[in-house]
Amino acid sequence: YADVRVVLIDLNLQGGDAELFVSDSHANSSVGGIAQDIQRLDQTLLEASLIRVLPNFGVLAAVHDTHEAFAVKPEHVGQLMDVAVRNYDLVVLDMPRSVDPLTMKALDRANEICLVMQMPLPFIRDAKKLLGDFRSLGYGSDKVHIVVNRYEADPDITLKDLEHAIGMQVYRTVPNSYRHVTSSVNQGVPIVRLEPRDPVSRTLLEMAARQMHQDGIEQRKSWLSKLTGK
Repeated sequence: YADVRVVLIDLNLQGGDAELFVSDSHANSSVGGIAQDIQRLDQTLLEASLIRVLPNFGVLAAVHDTHEAFAVKPEHVGQLMDVAVRNYDLVVLDMPRSVDPLTMKALDRANEICLVMQMPLPFIRDAKKLLGDFRSLGYGSDKVHIVVNRYEADPDITLKDLEHAIGMQVYRTVPNSYRHVTSSVNQGVPIVRLEPRDPVSRTLLEMAARQMHQDGIEQRKSWLSKLTGK
């Protein structure tokens, strides 16, 4: 999918560090920086603000320091998403585990919400509360999906127990591969590049392929290639 343009926007403004998981580069700008210069926001400014992980994949960091976070308003998020959606094939948002006017602006616009959780009881309780918030906002099971991270093959709490507790089916499990994932984070290299045969890498690639197919990106790119000969 080298011709698919992807941007990851970190909207976890109080504790976001998405860029550290995929790169060891320093961000030139951030969501906070763009909010302070929102009148100039266009594709050029957004591109210049990204950490370039791959030629077709960039990350927009959350904020450089805490005071920047307070400058970001819901309308800034709306404008940022407008520009991102117009210029990228796939826009991925990393969100905090909270619901407020700013996050609601992004969640309302999202085609799909993946609630990533683990299996211990405190995580289940947290997920159940968040799902209740989502339901009250009108986000149904067609939009919200449960992804269980660090899943063990023989857990104390089964997937069936989890689904009964939260009232939803699990969409996907991501296996536990602590050593390779930790190495990926520490080196700032995506695990699919560092350890392409790791079970986590295979799962992420499968999820990405499904998303591409679901969004019709593969078909659009195939049609465009035939039209342009590229």
